Amino acid sequence: MEWLKAIAKHHDDWILMVNNFGELDLAEDIVQDAYLRLVKYGKPEKFIKDGKVSKGFMFVVLRNIHLDYCKQKHKLDIVRLSPDFQVEATNETERKEAQGVLDQRINEVVESWHWYDAMLFDLYRHSEDSYRTIASNTNISFMSIYNTVKNCKDRLREQLGEDYEDYLNKDYDRL
Repeated sequence: MEWLKAIAKHHDDWILMVNNFGELDLAEDIVQDAYLRLVKYGKPEKFIKDGKVSKGFMFVVLRNIHLDYCKQKHKLDIVRLSPDFQVEATNETERKEAQGVLDQRINEVVESWHWYDAMLFDLYRHSEDSYRTIASNTNISFMSIYNTVKNCKDRLREQLGEDYEDYLNKDYDRL
């Protein structure tokens, strides 16, 4: 653990670095957390080069821990009033029903398109693949897929834009 002593020699630098992120109150905690993570997950050859501590590596480690702390600060704790909180369940049911109605309308519109447009849009819509992956799997050019999907999205916005806005605004009864 000689490498940990080499890193700890620059403790004041790490505190200053975290202070420069804008974190004044938790700087010491973040640096201590960095030490713990380095011991647990780190490999000394990553952060000690030619006998010197890599300040760039430590910057990244400290910044990532700081960002984790920021995310945790902004999370809201949700307190349930009871296990069967009916209002939430009703809203979720309404949302799922509205999503089903919207999906059905999208399917009806897509079915009315030319087979090529419908096929490519469905392929794009139902897979998590990128345009490039779809292009390589189907031997269709990237630009053809990009233009077709773009045009299909534009047509959907024209035909179902108001329905989608109602869904986003939780006006489910307007669908």
